[in-house]
Amino acid sequence: LILVLLPVLSAGAEAQSPQVVPPIERQRFVLTPVGSDWSSPLIPVRIGRSAPFLAAGHSWQQESVGAFTLRVRLSADGVAWGDWTRVEVDHDTIDAGSAGGLIFIDAQARYLQYHLQGEPGQIPARVDVDLINPGRTPDELQDFHRRSMTADRAGDLPFLTGSAPRPPVVSRTDWGCPDGQGTSRPPVSYTTVTHLIVHHTVSNNNSADWAAVVRSIWNFHFYDRGYIDIGYNYLIDPNGVIYEGRSGGDNVLGAHFSGVNGGTMGVALLGTFTGSNPAPAAMDSLRKLLAWKAGQRNLRPYLAAPHATSGMTLQIISGHRDGPGATECPGEALYDLLPRLRADVHNQLAGASYVTTVSAASYVVGPVAPDSIASAFGLNLATGSDSASDHPLPERLAGAAARIVDRLNREYVVPLFHASPGQLNLHLPAGLANGPATILVENGPGGQVSAGSLRIDSVAPGIFTANSDGLGVPAALLLRQRADGSETYEPVSRFDAAAGRHLNLGISFGPPSEQLFLVLFGTGIRRLSSPESISVVVGDQNLSVTYAGPTRLFTGLDQVNLLLPPSLAGRGTLPVRITVDRRTSNQVLLLF
Repeated sequence: LILVLLPVLSAGAEAQSPQVVPPIERQRFVLTPVGSDWSSPLIPVRIGRSAPFLAAGHSWQQESVGAFTLRVRLSADGVAWGDWTRVEVDHDTIDAGSAGGLIFIDAQARYLQYHLQGEPGQIPARVDVDLINPGRTPDELQDFHRRSMTADRAGDLPFLTGSAPRPPVVSRTDWGCPDGQGTSRPPVSYTTVTHLIVHHTVSNNNSADWAAVVRSIWNFHFYDRGYIDIGYNYLIDPNGVIYEGRSGGDNVLGAHFSGVNGGTMGVALLGTFTGSNPAPAAMDSLRKLLAWKAGQRNLRPYLAAPHATSGMTLQIISGHRDGPGATECPGEALYDLLPRLRADVHNQLAGASYVTTVSAASYVVGPVAPDSIASAFGLNLATGSDSASDHPLPERLAGAAARIVDRLNREYVVPLFHASPGQLNLHLPAGLANGPATILVENGPGGQVSAGSLRIDSVAPGIFTANSDGLGVPAALLLRQRADGSETYEPVSRFDAAAGRHLNLGISFGPPSEQLFLVLFGTGIRRLSSPESISVVVGDQNLSVTYAGPTRLFTGLDQVNLLLPPSLAGRGTLPVRITVDRRTSNQVLLLF
């Protein structure tokens, strides 16, 4: 086994300004694994005794290297060890020949040990490791949150004009960028920004010194990954503090988008957001920063557009994973927030409110289906109240008009059943593609346009209810078929004036010669994949579905017909749910 320890590159190097740039310490060593299941000897830590934490940057050549696992564990005395921690690959910094990852470890660690495991031939011949003590941020600069929320510093003044001024940004000097410590400021290039790229840094979600985290990322990008500077244009911590990234100012070309960086501005949220959402303050600052740039460049944040450098058509606000590189960045949880973010950025620029779209049957927040009935809620959506009186449905009511831009960047006009300042009832177009979409509601020709995000799915079953709230007794009918062939329809509810609500009437079964059918009305059901893909459970019984599909009575309205077994008689109040292609409706109640 060979372990090469290189001398510390700089120990306590003198900063340009001791009050601003903490001294940076570094310790470099090289792992040269032997075999496909290898553990390093103990590695003594020779830096960081007064550090807020240590950052460990890792880099390896990835040509002809397959998947492998690199883990590290820590000890304060070389005897008692903590758990193994996996070094995750930082996909923002992968290039054609190498890859790496950055982790943050306890400053009290005095010994490290690494373990590499993979199939034969998959482990790299060498892993370079840099331990970084980013230095504790001085007390006078620790209150970044308060200072960054005060937009009166000289560096912010050029950006405080326009419909969405740039939010305050902590300068490289203020967060202690180490580029004065034996490095020279590199030449920079500029680009015309057409796309805004969101990242996460694949690092800890908690820290007492976020400026030190930013300094660590700069060190990792500069020394371990060989960049001329930090790759991102901006970084945002969980408190909402925005840090200036790459030097050069507005429109400087970064290095963050799988080698096709032209035309982009890269913003990274500090942390890992695969399974947990970013802090609200971080998302708020991200919205403000992207709104500033979108307004400056006259970009429509809810659209997709050609990205010249990659040759791809990308959303104006995209995640790193949308580009040509193989990456899950910015994490599944953060990526799922991007449709809402696009609408929020538009609304900030337009001075409008968010539009929430749900099934008009269930009112449950979730996917909605093409060719179904939906309700959109917001503020100032229409100039008054009006309802459609004939067919085809109108495209404008009470001054309101709606359209949807789907995942394929296709725009559809949305017909309206009803419009009021706070709510629209819509018939969603049949051609909408599955996936995230944006709804845009215009109040009056040329008036304010409010945006919202929604998700389109082939089916999104919802059951209409008698009280129009998605709860309680369903909007349904009973069909009674007698032995003589006669049929009658009966209600399942009655209106109680004292309660101000529809209540269950109670379902009564007749003689064994009669058949009793329940007709439920809903929406988002008609595109079921097969007759076998729908099931209805009443209480604990699966019922026989005799029909599921559109009705002839009303645009977008579906119905489900069920044969009610006499075994339900006398069971009392039972819940009813419909499941279509593994998507479940709202729960309603029937009295037997």
